[in-house]
Amino acid sequence: MNRRMLYHAVFATLMSLVSFAKAQEPAAETKPAEPVGVPAALEERYQQMAEQLKQELPKRDIKVQVVEAQKTRLLRIDPKLLENKFVAQFEFRRSPIAVGRGRGFAFPDSAVLATQTLGDPIGVQLKSLVQRCPAEHRPDQRMIAFLTSDDCDRDVRYSTMAGSASQTNMSFQVFAPTAEDAEHRARAIIQLYDVGFCRPLQQSLLGEGQKLLEQIRSQNAELGQLSVTIRAENEKVAKQSEISGDIFSQLKAQKVMVAVELAGLNARVKACDAMLTDPKKLEISTLQSVSDMKVRAEIERVGMKEKLDQINLFIAEGEAQTAASFRRSELRIKIDGLKNGIRSSEQSATRYAELVAHYAPFQIPDNKITVGPIEWTQQ
Repeated sequence: MNRRMLYHAVFATLMSLVSFAKAQEPAAETKPAEPVGVPAALEERYQQMAEQLKQELPKRDIKVQVVEAQKTRLLRIDPKLLENKFVAQFEFRRSPIAVGRGRGFAFPDSAVLATQTLGDPIGVQLKSLVQRCPAEHRPDQRMIAFLTSDDCDRDVRYSTMAGSASQTNMSFQVFAPTAEDAEHRARAIIQLYDVGFCRPLQQSLLGEGQKLLEQIRSQNAELGQLSVTIRAENEKVAKQSEISGDIFSQLKAQKVMVAVELAGLNARVKACDAMLTDPKKLEISTLQSVSDMKVRAEIERVGMKEKLDQINLFIAEGEAQTAASFRRSELRIKIDGLKNGIRSSEQSATRYAELVAHYAPFQIPDNKITVGPIEWTQQ
């Protein structure tokens, strides 16, 4: 078998392989998941919270219980402190924060600053709360003047302690010359924590969560666009799947062989043309032989060029498939990254929603303030 016959045999085998591959049904490509937007339950939860925080805080139904004289330790001799004859006492109960920072989650700066307030001396806390409290919701000016004065540090005692495994208590003793003043001061402090601490913090946390919902919507829109793009790439790969990696390599090798053969045929035709430029120098038999040789070479050259064109088409198809597969891999990476980002945003948005609920106005046991006279003692 000469070299030309070998080329024909290899090419025929290669074509049969391509035909066989085309007859095979390409494996179905898994379609990317369609974007689903913000989970309905989370969307509804935020809508409800937003509506609630637009409304004014419901007024507390605080009950005042008059109690017997309270023995109260006199920490230092202070004539102004001794002018206080009554004390109002109440307690806030707070549940511990059940959500941590976690990966991809961080408290907003306003929330961090607000929660740090609770560790300050009571006078510093109340002055900060007055600043955060909208003017229309502040206690009356007489109470504001007291709560932001140095007298407040003397006349209000504040302590925190663990009430149980699930609660932290904030206890207040508010001293005043009269029972009415003691009650009013206590009510003013409660009002400041409600509208100067809890409500602004809830609004800040809600705002951070709403930003995440908007981010989820944007990420889902991008995911939808990528899903359309990768579906188109999947269709390209499915259409081009008859050119496997092995066939693609064989096509490149065959291209070299056919190109070499085509170059030989071109050289043969050129040589025949050169000999036929001066036919008088050739004998009749030689001239006929050269002419026949040129015709055969030209015929073979046409066939060989057709083969090369077909091989080039298959190679281009294989290269397009390779490029589409590469683009599809890149798209998959982007889609996976977006899905992870959406899951992380949903988790963080859920945590913010939990924090909004957590920082609702603090519970006062039985909604009760006790007011009674003071019996000062040094023990």
